[in-house]
Amino acid sequence: MLSAGVTQHSPDAPVIHLVEDDQNTHELVKSYLQGKGIVLTHAYNGKEGLEKAIGLNPDMIILDYDLPETDGLSVLKSIRSSKTGAKTPVVFLTSSESQSLIDNAFSEGAVDFLRKPIYPSEFQARIRSVLRTQMLLNRLRFLAHNDPLTGVPNRHALKQVLEYAFEHPDEYTTPYAVLLMGIDRLSTINHLLGTAAGDELICCIASRLQGVLSTSTALEGCCSQHYLAQYGADQFILILSGVEGNRSAMQIAECISEVLSTGYQLAGTHHFASVSVGVCFSCDPKTCFPDLMRCANISLQEAKKVGRGEIKLYDDSMQNNLKERESRQDSLRASVRNRELQMLYQPIMNLQTWQYDSVEAIVRWDHPQHGDMPENHFMPLMHERGLHKEIGEWTLSTACQQSSQWFYESPADAPKRVSINVTHAQVKQPRFLDTVIRSAQRARLRLDKIQLEVCESGLTVEDPESVAALHRLRNAGIRVVVDNFGTAISSVKTLGKFPAEGFKLDKRLITEFENNSHSASLVQSLVFEAKTQQATIISSGIEKESQLKQLVAWGCRHAQGDFFSKPLPADEVLNTISHWNTNVRSAARAAFGSRRGDHPAMS
Repeated sequence: MLSAGVTQHSPDAPVIHLVEDDQNTHELVKSYLQGKGIVLTHAYNGKEGLEKAIGLNPDMIILDYDLPETDGLSVLKSIRSSKTGAKTPVVFLTSSESQSLIDNAFSEGAVDFLRKPIYPSEFQARIRSVLRTQMLLNRLRFLAHNDPLTGVPNRHALKQVLEYAFEHPDEYTTPYAVLLMGIDRLSTINHLLGTAAGDELICCIASRLQGVLSTSTALEGCCSQHYLAQYGADQFILILSGVEGNRSAMQIAECISEVLSTGYQLAGTHHFASVSVGVCFSCDPKTCFPDLMRCANISLQEAKKVGRGEIKLYDDSMQNNLKERESRQDSLRASVRNRELQMLYQPIMNLQTWQYDSVEAIVRWDHPQHGDMPENHFMPLMHERGLHKEIGEWTLSTACQQSSQWFYESPADAPKRVSINVTHAQVKQPRFLDTVIRSAQRARLRLDKIQLEVCESGLTVEDPESVAALHRLRNAGIRVVVDNFGTAISSVKTLGKFPAEGFKLDKRLITEFENNSHSASLVQSLVFEAKTQQATIISSGIEKESQLKQLVAWGCRHAQGDFFSKPLPADEVLNTISHWNTNVRSAARAAFGSRRGDHPAMS
């Protein structure tokens, strides 16, 4: 294992190492310590005593001056010059009355001395005092170098190991690899079960990691040395040297991921957890570890973007992508101030009345260099930089103002409702409802004219905070729609548990259902379940007539997509709706039929 001479003290029973050639003194010390919860080791000469002192790393050493072959002062010097013995307290033992000998012992690093013959009360009092001080120091050193929750070496210990490796490159063999592991869904576990359960998960993962590294054959033939440390509250880092190649590094990562991505007993219930892993590999002996860790961190970010339990090996394109993303994040921060954000509106069709009864407000970013960018391209950047509050408030204000303007311009053709996308993080903010109300009041828009779309992936019916936030919105008269619905395995079962009036099907389901029987069955089940729950299903992403005909046949009540209309600038919305009502609506009803008798319209 990689090491930098960092003392890893265990909080177990203290160990005292006695270096004494006299059997009677040994038996006497042994009797004095009996029943005190102390482990006693023994050596009869200086050479053996030094080897054990360095190898055992005891909590305290009792060292006799008169030893065969060498004297105690020479052994003391050697102990103090070793990596492990530099800070171990040594109590000098002698029958000499010489004060200069005692002074020399102190100058060489002894912390106390005992003169022979030793007496029980004096011996126990001095040993107890030294041990108490040493155990406290051991605990402080342990906490300085180890995570207090898991006991795994921390970033400070890792830094010392890496500094030592950098100063002693001959002791470590290239190639190197760094595996940075991030626990998935830890924040969700903390929210649902409490931080105690989250801590329990961290400890379980740390224990499994240590177990797989000490007993598994995963490392055999793949690397020569390894060092595990805790890199953050939810991250562990594994340094490997002498790695056979990047394939070996990935093989180790896959083995670890498989062991960790299984069930855990948390707060008395069974839960599944996983880790995402970023891997960085280098065969260049001049590569510095900070660069390796930086690259591993980048690859971990890329892995988390793909999904849970993913493993990504670093390549240079990730660095380029990161630089581009950083540049876009800086530009996005200035986009509101520079008026680069634009709002488009896509009409939503009521398939019972064949009228456009609402529109979805869709944000576009007119980037100075990259041109028109849709929401899904810059929304992740918005969350990474914490801009969802600022941009979210702009979106609410702009959509409400525009909706109010339509009502005043043309009450007959104005959309009855404006649908605004909001994030899960926004909805859970304590004053989010106040923000919505303020935006509506400034625009002179009634709250029942506002519909908020919240993505399903950020919601869970087991999270009381999410459910309470949705209830607050509904109680205020605001409609709530769960967006991108149907992607979770439990979507059909949970549909009736969300406090929402509507559910917008994920576009992928609409795109796939004509050629995918599973998607078709899922869409049909969701539409049926929505009818049972008196909820509304909105099918988004409709591009073909055949898709619309099948959805109408299944009883879907609302639809949206380029088949009806692409997202429009605000000044084209009223004309588009008026043209539809005047010239197209009747033909559409004749071609596709009316389902007015199914359920009340969402209006």
